[in-house]
Amino acid sequence: MPNGALTLSESAKNMSPGGERAIIETYATSYRLIEKLPLRTRPNGIDKWNLETELPYAAGSGKRNLGANFTSTFGQTHNFNQEAKIYGGRVEIDNYIVKTNPGTVGQNRASQIKAQAREFTIDTFEGTGGTAFRGVDDWLNSQPEFVNQTVIGNNAGTASAGATLSGDLLDRLIDKCATGAGDACFVGSQAVMRKMFSLNRGNTVAEYNRVTGSGEVGDRFRTYGGIELVTLVDGKGIDLLSTTLGDGNSSTLYLMVFGEEMYSGMQVSEPIVRMNLQDETSSNFSVMEWYANSAPKAIRSVGRIQFVSES
Repeated sequence: MPNGALTLSESAKNMSPGGERAIIETYATSYRLIEKLPLRTRPNGIDKWNLETELPYAAGSGKRNLGANFTSTFGQTHNFNQEAKIYGGRVEIDNYIVKTNPGTVGQNRASQIKAQAREFTIDTFEGTGGTAFRGVDDWLNSQPEFVNQTVIGNNAGTASAGATLSGDLLDRLIDKCATGAGDACFVGSQAVMRKMFSLNRGNTVAEYNRVTGSGEVGDRFRTYGGIELVTLVDGKGIDLLSTTLGDGNSSTLYLMVFGEEMYSGMQVSEPIVRMNLQDETSSNFSVMEWYANSAPKAIRSVGRIQFVSES
């Protein structure tokens, strides 16, 4: 990863040990996608980038020797910008708990911090602007440059009927993304990931066994084509991604490629944490303020298969 971007966990390592650092590290490690997300620092709160939409084309007999017949077109780029949104908030512990059961304070604080990180993670996919940043679905649904990043047709699902996940659909999704340009992973619900595990084991006659070598019976292989599988659930095992799309029993499988020039984020600064504050309700609380967002910086940094049957 280029030196200009650090993950939130890497940023926290630059802080002195203590409660403030612990809060940020808890937030940063709550979900795998936040762990992977490289962050540029933009003190003005606006992330700006150029999206390359078309490469220049060279033609003519002189294209290798700069001869007189050399002609070239200009490449095309689209300028984007996105404001940081506030994530984090107030973590409140009743003083009665602090005094009578201090051993639970750390767990209670961590639970509230993880809930805040959950909102950032959900907005990564479902954010539509306003108080949230634009999520992956919004980019792929409404931005013309990303219109081809959804696998459609040839046994792909539709809004009226979910489709069974297959190796062919997965390979077509991989083709849409530059998986070698960064840290790539598939992201999906529990049911969709179970189908991924089944494909890896070769459990159906319609699929070739993609596992080489020996393993224990029931092994869950955590990669497909060398790409990490991420099941997106909260601490209670509840899916963060919608599982009721289209026919009411479908969800989306995403492929994301993280990198400073691929899918990345920005922050105004490292999170600001104020600890052990008091208020008139006799509560002990802390506040974490983090202004941040994330977005695809390259077309082939994100892709998806919609309407994957959950059953």
